Amino acid sequence: MTHVVSAIGAGGDFFGDNRPELVDYAGNRNLVKAATAVGVRQFVLVTSLGVTHPDHPLNARLNNILTWKLKGEDAL
Repeated sequence: MTHVVSAIGAGGDFFGDNRPELVDYAGNRNLVKAATAVGVRQFVLVTSLGVTHPDHPLNARLNNILTWKLKGEDAL
């Protein structure tokens, strides 16, 4: 494997097992670690506009989804 594209994202249950912390952050962090371990040369992360705006309305409604997406970007 030489390339990875991650477009995962929390959906539906933003406060349960599929919450942004576990999907958008931890899920992508784990993918990055696994890709690094096997020598992947390119990792593409599909994320979202607004991740650098903590006061964005989506954060208030969806359990800080953009904040967790930014942490996923930082993990990469």
